[in-house]
Formats: sequence, structure tokens, C-alpha cells
Amino acid sequence: MSSTLVSGCLSYLANVHVGGFHVDARADAGVPESHGAVLSGNVTIDEQVMLFGRLGYSEGGAPIAKRAATGGFLWRPGAYDDLFGLGVTVADPVDRALKTQTTTEAFYRFDLSDNLAVTTSVQYLHNPGFNAKNPWVFGVRGRFNL
Repeated sequence: MSSTLVSGCLSYLANVHVGGFHVDARADAGVPESHGAVLSGNVTIDEQVMLFGRLGYSEGGAPIAKRAATGGFLWRPGAYDDLFGLGVTVADPVDRALKTQTTTEAFYRFDLSDNLAVTTSVQYLHNPGFNAKNPWVFGVRGRFNL
């Protein structure tokens, strides 16, 4: 049985996924051969809170990160179908000259009706690659279903 967060619905109670990838070398595009694996899982509690985590590892120069760990939660506050989420990722870049990057993101999805939603988000990036500053990123997204 597979589970995903589809249109903000907390699906299934618990699951674990294992995956792998392989990227063939493409000399004309400057992409080296790479491979890796990921382990992810989530558990839903009382159909209101989903806890999730993900671990990833890669070898080669095609991926951005050599190792990464992500964790967080989603919460339904009870207002219509609104959804709040918070996640943190810590990633070791493939480029050894770069520092470990930590990304924190929070979002709130306002479901205005069955067919209309607005999502606001804020991200903080600590040690982003090739950037001396630690930026805050703000976003707003609208979704309309016919």
C-alpha cells in the first residue's frame, strides 16, 4: 500500500518507502554517473497530525546532496480543510567546499472552499550553497479546481 499527501489529504495511517536511483553519465551535458537510495516514512495520528521523515544518500556528482535528512509534521487545525506544515532538512552537499545546509519551511493552507485554496509559506536557508547570506523566502500560492 502506498501513501502520499494528495491535495492536502492525510492518506493512510502509516507507511514506509524505500527507493533507489541511478543516473547514467552524460558527458555532453557534464553529468557524471550517480546512484543513491532513500528511506521515508510517515504516521498519521487521529487523522489530525502526520509525522514524516526521510533519509537519503547518494554517490556521484549529479545529485546536489550526498546525504540528507528531513523531518516534520502536518496538522489539521480543524478550520474547514486548512492545513499547517513544518519541515526541516539538513543536507551535506556533494561539493566539499560547501557547508552543510539546513532548510526550515512552514506553510499554512487556507481552504476557502472545496475548489479554492491559498497557501502561504516561509523558508529559512542556513548555509545555502554559493550564497554568503542566510535568506528568508516568502511565498503565496493559489489553487483553483474546476
